[in-house]
Amino acid sequence: MTDVTALGSRPRRRTLLGSARRRTIGRQIGSALLTLFLISIVTFGMMSVRTPDQIAREKFGNQVTTEQVAAFSHQFGLDKPVYERYGKWLWRFAHGDMGTSYVTGVPVATNVLPRFQRTLILSVVSLLIAFPISIAIGVFQARRIGSWADLSLLRSSSSGSACSSSSPSSWAGCPSTVPRR
Repeated sequence: MTDVTALGSRPRRRTLLGSARRRTIGRQIGSALLTLFLISIVTFGMMSVRTPDQIAREKFGNQVTTEQVAAFSHQFGLDKPVYERYGKWLWRFAHGDMGTSYVTGVPVATNVLPRFQRTLILSVVSLLIAFPISIAIGVFQARRIGSWADLSLLRSSSSGSACSSSSPSSWAGCPSTVPRR
């Protein structure tokens, strides 16, 4: 089916590619949001495993009284059901409030943001290094399809990706966490 957009211009074809692309992008965004939601549930659940008594003992020491634990639980809402605390936390997090540390009383954002900046810098630098190298290797392989150099690079990259995906990602980040003197 063709449409004429204006007199004297070429007819334009309508394709389903645009709608298929939109569906794919929508599916990917939905999948990413679902993944983030599930990660938040797992993370919040792991943080909620500790009892208010354990958290209060970490904050105040072993000589904490039951009245102090009750006041502490009420102050931070630990006396409410988990689903209610999660809903409140998710609402606040969606509005930019990461909450307050139970132990230190400091807003979580003050601890996370400096580390996020370092992570962002590390990611950008690694992309700036990896991108030109990967483009050069790709051009090299494309110009020598089927040669021994192409096949050896193809085999080494597939075995390298298998090794890197089977090792924990925290091992890759260990050298970057060594404190500077």
